[in-house]
Amino acid sequence: MIFAVKNAGEGPAINLVAEISSPDIVRGIVFPSKIALGTIPPNKQDTFEIPLTGNEDIGTGEVTLDVKVKEANFNDMKPFSIKFHSLAFTPPSIILADYKFVMENAGKALPGKEIILKVKIQNVGHGSAKNLKAVFIVPPLVNENDRPDYDKEELKPNETWEITFPFTPKYSYTDSILHIVLKLSESYGQYAKAENNLILEMNKDIPPDNIKVGTKPPEPVIDTASYTSDVDKDIPVLQTKNANRFALIIGNEDYSSYQKGIDKESDVEFAIQDARIFKTYCSNVMGIPDRNITLLINATTGTFNHEIEILSRIINTTNGQAEVFFYYAGHGFPDESTGEAYLVPVDVTGSNIKNGIRLNDLYSKLAEYPSQRITVFLDACFSGGGRNKSLEASRAVRINPKDAELKGNMVVFTSSSGNETSAPYNEKNHGIFTYFLLKKIKETNGDISYKDLYDYLSKTIKQESLLINKKEQNPSILHSPSVDKNWGLWNLKP
Repeated sequence: MIFAVKNAGEGPAINLVAEISSPDIVRGIVFPSKIALGTIPPNKQDTFEIPLTGNEDIGTGEVTLDVKVKEANFNDMKPFSIKFHSLAFTPPSIILADYKFVMENAGKALPGKEIILKVKIQNVGHGSAKNLKAVFIVPPLVNENDRPDYDKEELKPNETWEITFPFTPKYSYTDSILHIVLKLSESYGQYAKAENNLILEMNKDIPPDNIKVGTKPPEPVIDTASYTSDVDKDIPVLQTKNANRFALIIGNEDYSSYQKGIDKESDVEFAIQDARIFKTYCSNVMGIPDRNITLLINATTGTFNHEIEILSRIINTTNGQAEVFFYYAGHGFPDESTGEAYLVPVDVTGSNIKNGIRLNDLYSKLAEYPSQRITVFLDACFSGGGRNKSLEASRAVRINPKDAELKGNMVVFTSSSGNETSAPYNEKNHGIFTYFLLKKIKETNGDISYKDLYDYLSKTIKQESLLINKKEQNPSILHSPSVDKNWGLWNLKP
């Protein structure tokens, strides 16, 4: 922060000291309480700087700093205040996007032959990552033909870092599987998928285009080589766009990399794929301009709250004309003491759920300003269960969460009811709710009323969940009182 001080008097202003304070509780912003400014001669002006630093705890809001400039002879300057806005810290998210093994000439992976491992590392977060390091660890009896560690100064959001790592198994290597570990790190020490296991089957042909996908390629690139589900292919493309439509889409899958003490079974399988493909349907079928769509992958609390706030402000600019879609795939969790339901950022655990996103707060924020329609899709359960495993392994009893209070013109589709869990559809690489949601949108080109959509989801998922996962899952629908008579006539088409 730069400010100027002028000495309008006839004598020198000596030993000036600036005292800085804030009337608010300032979270995540660091500033000095005092700065020595020195002496300013008569009728002279000087410029000074107050260094401000934001850390990972910074929140979104308005900050006020009060500045008092004091002089040794008590000729103090009139105090002044400076206001500015702060934005929540936006973290990066570094993942192994995909990898492949190749040889100079196609052939079998055999001892004594050089094999080349190519990896794509991508930042799927909304913040930049710095001082990245990638280290390859090979098993015994395997020679590294190049250095095993690689560095990159910065990886901006959605940027990709490609590395080629050649190696040669010795003739004495006899295992049928060759296991390489790729370790990733960045300056914060917590926003990279730390260990990635890369598997090569020996004595198997390696064609030049044999791509093995480790994690689904992140937004916005859609690599059809990674698709296995019918709803991921041949997605209709409609030409109509509605400039007043907006979408916030969140896929929270990787909880184990952000928290200590939980294993990968607590991750929400396919949540990233769910979110990415839903984003494509928003753009291709539901007529939402790409610039109006925000996709968050593994959203932390700060990012979650920041984007909800931005969406609310966008709604306020449309003079009541906005049509908003909010989609979430990830963990939900109830507060044991109140029964209130929460969405769970990847850096929040079941034991500190009050740091999560309370559904009532989300709904209130979305309805803070007038809008045409607000549609919410939640592929999450709020009983304390999960697709694979709960965030709290010690929880013995599932809880029936309280129904949320809806305001404005809002309809909410949820993937399950009461104390049920929301399950995956492993064969399709999606949550079962999201799979059949996308399937119906694809079949109808989005020309389907909300009542017909809900009737289809309710009937289909109720039956298919018993056949596929051997347990009940009943989608539910909620709507605000103001749309009680007409919500069923709403349509997904633009």
